[in-house]
Amino acid sequence: MQKKIFLNTKNWYKYTSNNIEILYKGVNAKKNCLKLVQKLNKEKNLTKLTSHINFYDNNFAIIIKKNEEIFAIVDKIRSYPLLYYYDNNNFILFENYQLIKNISLNKIVDKKQVLYFSLSGYTFQNGTIYKNIKQINPGTLIHFVSNKVNKFKYHSFNDKIVKKISNSEQKLKSINEEIILKLIKSCKGKQIVIPLSAGYDSRFVLSGLKEYGFDNILTFSYGRKNNREVKIAKALSKKLKVPWHYISYTNKNLKAIVESKEHQSYEAFADNLTSIHFPQDFTAIKYLHENDIISKNSVIVNGQSGDFISGNHLPTLDYKNKNVIKDLVSLYTSKNYNLWNKYYLKNKSKLNKYILTYIKLNIPNFNKKKNHTLYEILEFENRQCKYVVNGQRLYEFFNYEWRLPLWDDLYLDFWATVPQEEKLNQKLYKETLHNTNWCGVWNSIPINPKNSFSLEVKFLRLFFKSFFLFCKKESWHLFERRYLNYFIDPLCGYAQWNFTKIISDKKKFRNSLSWETEKYLNKKKIPWESLI
Repeated sequence: MQKKIFLNTKNWYKYTSNNIEILYKGVNAKKNCLKLVQKLNKEKNLTKLTSHINFYDNNFAIIIKKNEEIFAIVDKIRSYPLLYYYDNNNFILFENYQLIKNISLNKIVDKKQVLYFSLSGYTFQNGTIYKNIKQINPGTLIHFVSNKVNKFKYHSFNDKIVKKISNSEQKLKSINEEIILKLIKSCKGKQIVIPLSAGYDSRFVLSGLKEYGFDNILTFSYGRKNNREVKIAKALSKKLKVPWHYISYTNKNLKAIVESKEHQSYEAFADNLTSIHFPQDFTAIKYLHENDIISKNSVIVNGQSGDFISGNHLPTLDYKNKNVIKDLVSLYTSKNYNLWNKYYLKNKSKLNKYILTYIKLNIPNFNKKKNHTLYEILEFENRQCKYVVNGQRLYEFFNYEWRLPLWDDLYLDFWATVPQEEKLNQKLYKETLHNTNWCGVWNSIPINPKNSFSLEVKFLRLFFKSFFLFCKKESWHLFERRYLNYFIDPLCGYAQWNFTKIISDKKKFRNSLSWETEKYLNKKKIPWESLI
């Protein structure tokens, strides 16, 4: 059997000694790799190795080759994707599709995964759009030996006892402080660049850095002119006396950039067969990079994914109801698998059945868990660790370091124990941040304005909305989505498609990601509509 590994080698630290080779990708790669070598010299068995890996709290991926064995490990959030192709003749380990796309392999389309992907923009669990290619799940190690792939789960998200926490706000304050101090230490005086919105999470990072004396900061925002979110980000940066840059988005400039060869290269670089690329900030990073506004050794730090981990995505339900698991699954599918409403309705029952079966077979003691954690587990393992975390590929494409402080182990462990009533609507998270009030910017400058449109767009929407006064809300939303969003979407997400294509749609698209997903599958020449 042939065994091959394909990597973007410039991003990996390599250690070789006798019959062992270690490839390490992540923060402090050399230092952490040598620590791992010392551990391996003492501990030879796999159980001990996985026990050690569980204490690595940096973003990493590790490959170990020893004689005829291959170990491949990803961290708890799958910061750096690793995938493998396996059949009777080949075992191929790789990190993105472009590295293997020209190799002759048995690439059979997985119809079930195409169903998931076409309606959400990402696959389900360890599947990809091809049957013989799998991803390594978060917190998982694979061991290839004797022509077999063995999988070991060393960390499970939300696998903690949920309990009432005494002094929970004070504990969260301490953890927030520790996360910021760890971030400062890990960046070692490098410039930190923050994509700044009007929300909680990027403000958390920015105000925390300033509160603890870190000044080498640059912030930036982007989107259509005069939207309120950009204005708030500007005010926040001015208050904290940090440089702020605004990158204007228009349909015209976005269309030109998305159709460029450089953007196509980024899409290929970010393609790991499990999700579409993260589309929104390419234009901004490209502008900052090409104009030397951010230095080459800068570290880009965004607030992903504080809103999810602190409870903002949890549905409000009667969690004591005996049918709550079915209700959760139904809500999960309606929220995550509705990029094309026509095909969601067609496959709704099938999706609910698939996911409910998965829960029963793969989540231990699922019926004894605090049921809100089931919803979070599903989103974490799929949308968050595939689509959201994969957004970091953009920074790597432009050769920048990155950090995700709100995915820190401290947060993973803490929020896994917080009861549902303190997580719903981010109750504990928001109260703690407002009461801590780092740098005095939490109660004086608005957060997440409900309407981020410019004054001109507001009047435009009101004019058209007046024609729907006696219609159902859904009629207005359908009209706005089909005829107006092309021109008012804050991030110009529809720019690369013709307006006539958007308004003639019969599949009932949800947003611009619907079209991104169709584009991805069409590029792979997968006739997704006929398969689902």
